[in-house]
Amino acid sequence: MRNLVIMPAMAQNHEKMNLGEYAEEATIIMDEPVKPANHFIEANTQEVTLNHLKNDCITPVFSKDNELTINHAQFVETIQDAAQSFFSGEQVEQATIRASPHYQRQNPRSYP
Repeated sequence: MRNLVIMPAMAQNHEKMNLGEYAEEATIIMDEPVKPANHFIEANTQEVTLNHLKNDCITPVFSKDNELTINHAQFVETIQDAAQSFFSGEQVEQATIRASPHYQRQNPRSYP
């Protein structure tokens, strides 16, 4: 067991004290940030690309008068542009998009 050495608070001549045997080079450790899982958002959804929204999905309409609603791809692009404009000079990453999976109807004639 080694003895406890109490160091004075005032600056001393460090050459008298041989601290080399106790000191070592500092190592900087960079931890990658861990993205916490948000199971509420991930439940019953799948990650999709903006290209998928543009080319493979339809624009929803109101059933009573067949009026177009907001196109999902245009909505994501608008929000992306707004974020880029608001945080000008900063690097804004591409949006992570999650969507509900498509379900195929078994018998199209059974639905109006």
